[in-house]
Amino acid sequence: FIYRDSYTADYIKEYADYLMGSNAVICRERLSKWKDALKQKASIEPTIQIALDLIECGGDSTVEENNVRNWMSDDTIAPSNENNLLAILKYCDLVDEAETLIKKALYIRKMHLQAGQSIRHELMNSLKNMHFQELERSGTVTIGSEAIRNLVISRIINISNEQLDVSKGLINKPQMVNKTLTLFS
Repeated sequence: FIYRDSYTADYIKEYADYLMGSNAVICRERLSKWKDALKQKASIEPTIQIALDLIECGGDSTVEENNVRNWMSDDTIAPSNENNLLAILKYCDLVDEAETLIKKALYIRKMHLQAGQSIRHELMNSLKNMHFQELERSGTVTIGSEAIRNLVISRIINISNEQLDVSKGLINKPQMVNKTLTLFS
């Protein structure tokens, strides 16, 4: 089982920003511009109405309110369908900046993909060079490189059938329980 020793940041976003260098701040600001405008609209109108308005502005006919909530989230980059992003920009009166805002969103997406590929490559190299005897002996090994810092690999020795009620925030995050590393899933 492989996990980070810290859950404070998104590895891919963090590494993508590293790849973008000084452009990262500008690109993220451009992304925030339309997201903030959409959030402002959502503070006034229900997201179902926004979804319908986006369809009228040229968005995909399958746009739903869940899409609107996802697009406003800082956890997403932009709609995968460029027409939906253009519809958002029209709806938020940002059509004059559409070319720049779309280019920045596409660039960020490209950098996220590149970051993911780099991290995967680094992880595979780290696993090839890992001392499996240490994992067998101690049950846990920490690996890292420029792209992947503080990844912990733990050996699973038992899967319990016991059902436990845990907080939603603890799901898929390893916890120490009775001196045993436990993963709630």
